[in-house]
Amino acid sequence: DDSKRSMYFYCKGNLSYMEGNLDSALNAYGSAIAIRQRLFGEKDEIYYKCFANSGNIYFSRGNYRKSLEIYTKSYELSKKLFGNENASVSKDLNNLAISYEALGDFEKALNYQLSSIRMKEKYNSTNFLSIGQSYNNLAVLYNKMGRMTLVEAAYKAASMYFSKDQTLEYGADHFASLCNLSE
Repeated sequence: DDSKRSMYFYCKGNLSYMEGNLDSALNAYGSAIAIRQRLFGEKDEIYYKCFANSGNIYFSRGNYRKSLEIYTKSYELSKKLFGNENASVSKDLNNLAISYEALGDFEKALNYQLSSIRMKEKYNSTNFLSIGQSYNNLAVLYNKMGRMTLVEAAYKAASMYFSKDQTLEYGADHFASLCNLSE
């Protein structure tokens, strides 16, 4: 049936994405999106995930305008699906932040990044790696903005969260290499 076919395309998209076959992934996600929209409308989690993953592909290819367009749609879908504040919305805010940063709109990037961090700390407070990565992104952004007094504080926050993460294989001495200190 069509629901199973859409899941096949979603899974095929994920596998192709992980294997680096980005054109195949985009095609599979596009097929899943078309079927899911016809079956369930836009208020569907798989539909949303296909959009977000497609945005990741465009971002990784350097097509920041297209990724921003898709991430904006993902953000709106996420709010419809999960409410205005939750872990999924925080990921979308982070994606918007990195897209605006890549396009050189640092003020918008900063607003989205700070909102993402606040939301992650509130709703995803035990995902220390994700929060640490967001603080690391914030430090890089502050550096690009020339706000040097804030760079160190953001890196320290990133290091603090990285040190809490039990999934990391390295000790506290390794955290400096996780942060982009040279940027």
